[in-house]
Amino acid sequence: MIILAIYIKGMNKKLKPNNTYDLIRLGSRFDGGYLVEKKSYEDSEFLLSLGICDDWNFEVDFRKPFLGIDNQLSKKFLFKKIFINACRVIINPLKYNSYRTLYVYLKKLYFYLLNSNFFKRAFVSNFDSNNTISLNKLIGSINQKKIFLKIDIEGSEYRILNQILENEDIISGLVIEFHDVDINLEKILNFVNKTNLTLVHFHQNNYGGIDKNGDPIIIELTFALNPKILSDEPPILPLKLDSPNNNTEEDIEVIFN
Repeated sequence: MIILAIYIKGMNKKLKPNNTYDLIRLGSRFDGGYLVEKKSYEDSEFLLSLGICDDWNFEVDFRKPFLGIDNQLSKKFLFKKIFINACRVIINPLKYNSYRTLYVYLKKLYFYLLNSNFFKRAFVSNFDSNNTISLNKLIGSINQKKIFLKIDIEGSEYRILNQILENEDIISGLVIEFHDVDINLEKILNFVNKTNLTLVHFHQNNYGGIDKNGDPIIIELTFALNPKILSDEPPILPLKLDSPNNNTEEDIEVIFN
């Protein structure tokens, strides 16, 4: 007897929310903006943002106390950005939106200098050292009852999944970007199965491209504690609030199987 196996491409259906939830968008319209569940946002007292780099539109939109962690961000880093864009203005002021970009980085530097206590320069991982800090230590230093977590740490998210589970009794909501999904899918599914938080949104990041099966390599998942259900029907994705991370390209079409 000959058995023919047919592979149907598509993301695992466990990564699609079972219901439609009350979501809002915070941050940029494109990359740097995320959909979060409204109740989890309202219930939170503090935002812990891992992998902030030089984009804190989400954090400002959140309108609550926050701490942004990144291994690059510093005065020197921002001055370097300003210098590069000032040179572009001089060499070719009509290219790269030079004046606007320079103005944006001057505003970033001003905000950073006024609010330096909102930022910490460090790598985030599952251990502590001179330039690395664990999620456990960060949460312990904040001492808040309800924390919202935003995580975009370029692949190191897999190192701290267990620490998220250990602390989820004080986590009201979570938005997390998963990289290299094609080789880490089992780790993601294991986390989704173990967490007491509810998966409320899925979005594909089109900056990451697709794997050999046409599925996105980078995805953004949003979770919430006791979210408000708008409908028992699963959502039709992408939602109207969704936007492609790279606004020069179409969003990747995702099929769930």
